[in-house]
Amino acid sequence: MSKVNFRILIGLYVVLALSSGFYDLIITNVVVENVNDYIFALEQEEYESISTAELVFGVLSFILILFSMYGFLAFKFWARQIYVLSLIFLLPWYFIGGIYVSSGVGRLLYDLSMVLDGIILALIYFSSVKEYFIKNES
Repeated sequence: MSKVNFRILIGLYVVLALSSGFYDLIITNVVVENVNDYIFALEQEEYESISTAELVFGVLSFILILFSMYGFLAFKFWARQIYVLSLIFLLPWYFIGGIYVSSGVGRLLYDLSMVLDGIILALIYFSSVKEYFIKNES
């Protein structure tokens, strides 16, 4: 895979990840909104009290993802490790986040971005793309 193709893949990943997060906010679905409002009403105390640890994990994960995306576009040697670290820091959010219902399209965009996560991981460690990062260690 060429550097240009890998950069296009990273751009596609960023677009899918952002659009999956914002799709349900921009294009509202009454049923999804009502279900999420009901969930929020049931678990209101849980959503109102965000601990410092949760906030730190969230902010740190976001910063790590930004750095790794820059590193991928510039083929920096540290980008692979930062990317894996950002995925590890995001793991607690799956347990902390609680229940959230999204629309079919929002879920599709999210699932596609997760598939691209796996593709990117495979490319940066097990394909010829890893050579771009190894050559750039200096």
